[in-house]
Amino acid sequence: MPVTALNLKTKLEIRTTTDAEGRFRLTSLPTGEYQVKVEAAAFRTEVVERVEVTPSVLRELVFRLGGLVPIPSPGPVPIPPPKPEESGIQVYDWKATGERELRQLLESMAAGGWALASVVPTGPERGFFHLEKATGAHYELVSLDEPLGVEILRREIEKRPQGRLVGGHRLGADKVLLIFRFTS
Repeated sequence: MPVTALNLKTKLEIRTTTDAEGRFRLTSLPTGEYQVKVEAAAFRTEVVERVEVTPSVLRELVFRLGGLVPIPSPGPVPIPPPKPEESGIQVYDWKATGERELRQLLESMAAGGWALASVVPTGPERGFFHLEKATGAHYELVSLDEPLGVEILRREIEKRPQGRLVGGHRLGADKVLLIFRFTS
């Protein structure tokens, strides 16, 4: 599969291909911010919008190719790698326009060794996602098409005694996705 790294400042493009198992390595990239794109026939293109390249730092990106070409790409889903000087806590402002996109975002976080600690909705399809360093997290999304109230929320929490409600994400005017986190 073709892989392209585009330097966002200089517009320099560096290309490579994956091996039979889908792995690739880009070496000797000049320092800067890059957009990294992976393409595969019959799959949608996946893009990480900003990857900071610094000397002597290895970055690992996980791409999950899925869906046939007619399905539009939900946009950048993998979380950006944390900066070395940052703690084990990250906060990002994300827009997830559908359940599938939110699920991909959660899977990408888990693959990168991060877990969702909480979500603060900031508007329709948008929220602040608070991440913490953790492994073994998996999630259940509960779609509610009815107005959210205390009794409904209590009922959904009681159905999942092993899970922890980490937040909700509003999709449009009437739909809410509750996000439950479980650890293995």
